[in-house]
Amino acid sequence: MAISKFWRAQRGKEEERISQQPVERARETWSARDVNAFDGPHLAIQTAYEQRYLRRSIEYIQRRLVHPRTRPALDIGAGYGRLSMVLAEYFSKSIAVEREQGLIDEAQKFWVDDVEFISVETLARLNYLDGTFALAFTCTVLSHMLDYDVPIVLREACRVARGGFVLLVEITEPGYLHGTYGVKKFTKGRTIDEYAAMMHPFELDFVRPRFMGGASGPVLGSFVMFRDPTLPPGSASINGLEWDLPRAPA
Repeated sequence: MAISKFWRAQRGKEEERISQQPVERARETWSARDVNAFDGPHLAIQTAYEQRYLRRSIEYIQRRLVHPRTRPALDIGAGYGRLSMVLAEYFSKSIAVEREQGLIDEAQKFWVDDVEFISVETLARLNYLDGTFALAFTCTVLSHMLDYDVPIVLREACRVARGGFVLLVEITEPGYLHGTYGVKKFTKGRTIDEYAAMMHPFELDFVRPRFMGGASGPVLGSFVMFRDPTLPPGSASINGLEWDLPRAPA
């Protein structure tokens, strides 16, 4: 899909502004260590909770998809597939696209039949037909991207998931920034309203906190589901569903 003149102009302005910063902006290579902020028991707990809520999210939308198991799901920027295998439980196939060959090599040591890993040069141009996937999914990928790249990637997600859903698991706290924007491996939060504006014509379906372990926290970011406008809204308020959030001890 061609990049519009507007976004080309935005890209030029952004590159000019960032190029004036004193730190070199070389293409970063992400390793398995870079993919997660935690390791050891904390990573195991975080993964367990995120897989639980990913399953809950898929189960909530599945009833609105026609024959969901006949279409695959797409994990965009899948890393080594920490969450990709959950998609294979609900759809005909889980396809994981990733730019870093090193992460794909790691993944293929562990995943055999559950996930198909595809190496891509960019997440902004996906080699799939419109509406190929019932669900396009990304987890903490957009928060490491520059502002001008995010809407392009989201537009591709909406295109390949036409007639289905797009689920973002991203940092949504206003003003959140870890590191220096545009330099090295920064992390930038964007609000739910900002994402909703970039997802048009897809409509916001539900939002829930991204709980990552601990009796009363931490919560960093949100599960944000968008649906194709041809699909009906959910039959119940998502806030009324039981998400198994742990409660702080009395």
